Amino acid sequence: MKVYFGASVSLDRSMLPVYQEVVANLKKLGHTVMSENVIDPTMPVGGGLTPKELFVREAKLIEQAEVMVAEVTLPSWGTAFLMEHALSHGKKVLALFY
Repeated sequence: MKVYFGASVSLDRSMLPVYQEVVANLKKLGHTVMSENVIDPTMPVGGGLTPKELFVREAKLIEQAEVMVAEVTLPSWGTAFLMEHALSHGKKVLALFY
């Protein structure tokens, strides 16, 4: 299954080990994770993109995914907007809270 993984990454990277574990388990179960950049510890904030460019890029990935898994322990407007985008495109969304 194609899975989009979303989480708060722009300000607080303290949950990165949890994100990495979630993605590792999704892959171990045989799923394709389309947004592994979220777990990259060297990823620059925003990847050099404007907020709009970042949203457009991620929205396209969500549209290609079958489901979205979102880690929501840390608040994130970006993750919330992407969850809404997934839902508005008929995708199932699983929200994880640690």
